[in-house]
Amino acid sequence: RTDHKALKREKQELTAIRRELCHERDIIGLIQEHMVEGILILDDSDKIQLANRTAVAQLRIADGEWENKSIFILTDNQDFLQALRQSKTGQNPPVRHLLKLEEKYIRAYIHRVEMGGIFGTIVLLVDVTYSVKAEKMRQEFTANVSHELKTPMTTIAGYTDGILDGTIPPERQSHYLHIVSDEV
Repeated sequence: RTDHKALKREKQELTAIRRELCHERDIIGLIQEHMVEGILILDDSDKIQLANRTAVAQLRIADGEWENKSIFILTDNQDFLQALRQSKTGQNPPVRHLLKLEEKYIRAYIHRVEMGGIFGTIVLLVDVTYSVKAEKMRQEFTANVSHELKTPMTTIAGYTDGILDGTIPPERQSHYLHIVSDEV
């Protein structure tokens, strides 16, 4: 009788644990499917074990065709594949690599992991298109402003030097000082 009660209690505990694990799995699944970042989990032979919708879309992998297939077969983006290879070398630092995928810029964070003797790779793909384009616009703006400032400054410096060193005669200095004033 006690064996029967103990078995029943163990069965209830296992059912509760199973329910809790399923609930946690569902929450993790919801989070990874609705992330704006792409996430890939690869095993040690670079077969995809998990990929969310964002990663599949960013890497142009056919939906539903990725499970347990090598990433090297599923995408032909050589920059990305080279970054994956690089992540397997060295002291295991995470690899950060900027990918240009059509009109988008994707920052790939590639990290080799080991859990209980099992190795794999976690890849986080972040769309940084806005940041990259904003930085390019800032650089172009700075270059244009620099150019626009150098032109009048060169004129001002030239006329000022000409007045100071006597190249411009005293009777013409007023004319050149007006040009300098207009440039300012």
